Amino acid sequence: MLFDLISTNPVEIKEIIFFYISDNVKSNLTKKWFILNYENKIKQIPFYNSYMRYVIRNKHEFILTLNLELKKRSWHNLKNWRYNNRIFSNYIGYLKYYATKQNKNKMYQIIKSIETKRE
Repeated sequence: MLFDLISTNPVEIKEIIFFYISDNVKSNLTKKWFILNYENKIKQIPFYNSYMRYVIRNKHEFILTLNLELKKRSWHNLKNWRYNNRIFSNYIGYLKYYATKQNKNKMYQIIKSIETKRE
């Protein structure tokens, strides 16, 4: 109903309405907006490590790739990452271990491919 009302408006009015919509809401409209605002979205995630485990467990390849592209440099620098009484050389090593432990081979391959593209 509301969409029908908005869609009948002229383009100028639609642009004005779009201007007042928050970026957080816009990011759910298209893939382009999602990618543009994803960095701000991940800053709002309270338990980021749990979120990354959720992404791997549920095979969210697109989200994992976005996170790896944004954070790979800092994750390589996170030395001696601890998880379940194990110590990993960095956070990337931990993610590879977790993907293997969860038997998510595709996720492991994505992590490994980003790791080999290291700058």
